[in-house]
Amino acid sequence: DWSSDVCSSDLRRVTNDTWRVVEPLNFAADAAIVGDIFQSLARVEAVELAKEIVTDFAPFGLAPPRLRYSLFTTLTNAAGALTNQLFAQLDFGTNTTNRVFVRRHDETSVYSVASVDIENLPRSFFRVRDRRIWEFEGTNAAAITITQKGQVRKIARNSERQWANATGPLDVVTNAAIEETLHRLGRLRAEAWFARGTNRLAALGFGEVAHK
Repeated sequence: DWSSDVCSSDLRRVTNDTWRVVEPLNFAADAAIVGDIFQSLARVEAVELAKEIVTDFAPFGLAPPRLRYSLFTTLTNAAGALTNQLFAQLDFGTNTTNRVFVRRHDETSVYSVASVDIENLPRSFFRVRDRRIWEFEGTNAAAITITQKGQVRKIARNSERQWANATGPLDVVTNAAIEETLHRLGRLRAEAWFARGTNRLAALGFGEVAHK
């Protein structure tokens, strides 16, 4: 689990190499991103003991924390049922001079860690989504419509499976370029998830470009 001032999320292992976000929405997680999360958490190392015994965590931005990661293991309880048990939890607080205050769940001490050590930890659940946009074979495409700034172009495969427009078949070089484009589109992956919500589209230029 992790929570922040953005949201609270639940990431669960389905199989050894498969993970899913099940809260607040349910979708497949990207295995590489999940791997990066664990690597980032494993690299977290205190660079300074800010205070050994703390009774008020608010001055450190830890009450509540700005970001919390909770790790659970699955155990069998006395009744023979599987249950989740917390085995590690890190709270991240105020960022000051390239350092972040951190607290372990089983200690009253506050440490500081380098900001760079946790910069890859996602704060929002959508950022761990499977980066595969879609997957299809380009040879299965029968027609393409391209729209850009109000102009529309349509091409389709003819009886010989070659690409053609309203005036006739396209040349060999153009056909090869279209097939390569479809091949790459069919395996399109996101580098990273940047934003979520239709209210962000205009600010990111989608209304102006109108390309699809």
